[in-house]
Amino acid sequence: MFKNRKYNDIIAFHKNLMLKEKGQVYAMFEVPAMNLSRTDEQAKETAKAIQHSAFLELIPYHNGEILTLPMNLDVFSRYQVLSDDLADDTREVAEYMFDGTLDLFAEEMGAPYEYRYFMVIPLKNNFISTNLIKTIKTTFEQLKAQAMGYLKEKQFFEDWYEEYEGLNDTLSSTLSTLDAKPTNGEQTKFINRYQYLRGLYYNREHEVNMLENSISNLEEVRKKYFVDGTSRLGNDYGESVVKVLPIAYLPNNVSYFHLVEYIQTMPFPVEVNTKYYFNKRKGWNSIKKKAERALGRLKQTQIEAYEKDSIQNDNIGASVEVLGDVIQRDNANEVFLSYLMTLIITGESVEEVEWKQNHLMEKMKAYNVELSSAMGDQPYLLDKLTFASDLLATDKNWIQPMSIESFCENLFFVTEKVGFDYGFYLGRVDGSSRNYGGDFKQALSDSNNLVFVNPFAVNKDILGKVTNNPATDVTGETGAGKSFLAKLLFLYMTLMKSKNLYIDPKAEMRNQYLKVMEEYKNAPIPDDDASEKEIWSYNFKQAIVRYIEKINFITFDAENEKNHGVLDPIVFLTGQEAVDLSKTLVKQVIPEKYRNIDFDTEFPNAVEMFLEKRKRGELVGLLSVFEYLKDNEVEGISKVAKYLIGNSHRSVLSLIFSNGQNKAISMESRITILEVQGLSLPQAGDKPEQFTDAQINSLAIMYALGHFCTWFGRRDKSENTSTLFDEAWFLESTPIGAHILKEKRRTGRSYNDFTFQVSQSVKDKSELEGLKDSTSFGQTFAFLEPNEVDEELAYLKIPKTDESRKMMNTMTRAQCVYKDCFGRKSRMTVDGVFPEIAKLFETQEGKNASARKVA
Repeated sequence: MFKNRKYNDIIAFHKNLMLKEKGQVYAMFEVPAMNLSRTDEQAKETAKAIQHSAFLELIPYHNGEILTLPMNLDVFSRYQVLSDDLADDTREVAEYMFDGTLDLFAEEMGAPYEYRYFMVIPLKNNFISTNLIKTIKTTFEQLKAQAMGYLKEKQFFEDWYEEYEGLNDTLSSTLSTLDAKPTNGEQTKFINRYQYLRGLYYNREHEVNMLENSISNLEEVRKKYFVDGTSRLGNDYGESVVKVLPIAYLPNNVSYFHLVEYIQTMPFPVEVNTKYYFNKRKGWNSIKKKAERALGRLKQTQIEAYEKDSIQNDNIGASVEVLGDVIQRDNANEVFLSYLMTLIITGESVEEVEWKQNHLMEKMKAYNVELSSAMGDQPYLLDKLTFASDLLATDKNWIQPMSIESFCENLFFVTEKVGFDYGFYLGRVDGSSRNYGGDFKQALSDSNNLVFVNPFAVNKDILGKVTNNPATDVTGETGAGKSFLAKLLFLYMTLMKSKNLYIDPKAEMRNQYLKVMEEYKNAPIPDDDASEKEIWSYNFKQAIVRYIEKINFITFDAENEKNHGVLDPIVFLTGQEAVDLSKTLVKQVIPEKYRNIDFDTEFPNAVEMFLEKRKRGELVGLLSVFEYLKDNEVEGISKVAKYLIGNSHRSVLSLIFSNGQNKAISMESRITILEVQGLSLPQAGDKPEQFTDAQINSLAIMYALGHFCTWFGRRDKSENTSTLFDEAWFLESTPIGAHILKEKRRTGRSYNDFTFQVSQSVKDKSELEGLKDSTSFGQTFAFLEPNEVDEELAYLKIPKTDESRKMMNTMTRAQCVYKDCFGRKSRMTVDGVFPEIAKLFETQEGKNASARKVA
């Protein structure tokens, strides 16, 4: 049935101020959420201490409210911003991915959302008159018309807000502890309008324009109440079912309660409205007097039960203990407040709301929190929860009295966010320590906390960042999902305006990409009966074919004479850099028995001489240097040169030792995937002293590749470049390799050059205490390495506690801890949304066949 709606008595807005018809003025502030990892208990205690201090400062304002609102996350608009950075030649693939993720979000969660916090506080001052005659221009005729229901607009002095600006500034200063900022005029209007749009589709700009046109549009909504304990809201776009669930009972001990943080882990949006007032310290209605009266009644009940030899209810004893604690705290001058906390859920149908209510009640029961269904009180609650209306001492139902310190145990104003506001969809935050046992799709389903990544924003000046370091580390055990993530990140980089290089030492990407390209080229054209999704998938596959055709695949193969010398320092480098790399390579491949101090002295001079020849146009390389030195009259020099000549003809070393007959590799293509055939690389855990000759020579090739990547990244400061070094642990495992990678990362800070390293361990034998330095990276994705949990926590700078170890140990495939350039750390699940894309990343026959498969 229809119910007459209660009148929202706000009659004017100015910036963050709201004027009510009786002259009260309220101020609205947005409190930025403090980003906390769920395992960081120390940070949570700090947050609660800050909140406690802030609420003590708010006592003179008597009451207020905290709004925890699941606001729509306008992903479409964010993608529009990102589209300005897309490369024209691969834009169609990015746009297909944008469309696909938007459809996914709509299917799985309706509208994506993020939690935002607001406070509404009354401005009161004995020196400012709130007399209705002064604040609101009222005449007898207006009052008469208002009484008859004819007056649609209130009349008031246009400069009503001027007397409150000083108070507003004072309150703003008081809330600075929370970093709260006054809302602007558009925000204030929209937040007030939001309470009549719960669960509905809306256009924010339209709603604000409507309210700016007339204050009477504030409550413009179709509202119904039903006997099933729900209400309906409706607008031109549709109807939503709304349910308000007040918290009836809390556990006696609320230490480490963190209820508001816990509510955000629900797999659907839950609005939390918390209204409070500070209790009086003296008088009949003071918290102490109320506790003493209640304690007296309970003790009398205990006495009567004892005299009748009956069994007491355990709750009576617990209540006596709690009331005694309240009296003791009051005697210690602790300040108490009373509050009403309600949880608000919405859905498209009664059945959906019932499912959410049951899920919420089940989760709250496990948390020792009792919710009331309040079936007959929905109209009262929705009226009481109107923003900028006070909780009064006369309100009796569901009121929770407690000290300010205990109130702050709810842990307001926190979130667990990681990544960027504008970027490609990467996955979802998993705020739990649950072991999903390999079922990462369930982990995705359990979270609506989206993660976006923008690879080229890492070194940009963005508010809140703690580093501009453009290097990214992807580390973890083989099979955990890091290879999939690395290739997905590379794909995202290639869709943006940039030049990109993927170093593939395992030589597996080219074959897979070309195989997929042929499969998609020959995919059957959908017939007339095909579904819209099938047609979309076919068109997406054809876009992927065109994307692959733009990739420059390069294979370094020592058996191909055209590849000889492609990584020769004299061929692709100049000056001292060429000399230094030449010395490094030669030192790497010369066995101990051949090393000679005379050769070490003469070799750099010879390299410089042949660099000059190269500059004059002669075709020379390192092999030319060796041939020159083999005729040296010093036997030690000649002996080493002859060894190098012989060894270079019989191994992969012909890639780095040549006569300069081939040109340096061209890197003009925007996307290059470079693989090396014939490498015999060591296994993780092998010690350098145990390396075979083939492994030593292969590492020399990797050293040259590392320098090649550095050269690639600093050719042009004006363009973004990215290099993804797969299996970077080959280099990390030796001091020389670690130095090369460090130099590459250092170069990236001076240029717009972004380095991505993929490795198997956070350990590095070349670094102090056996750990890589995490400050060398702007962001890190750490997958589980079961034998290095404490090392990973130390590397990520996460306190080593039982809870943090559990968080790491229970990660399943496709899950990692993401540490972003803002210093935020969260466990997340990587989402392989598109089977059409995931097929590119397969490394074994038959992998990643499903839509959300990650390998």
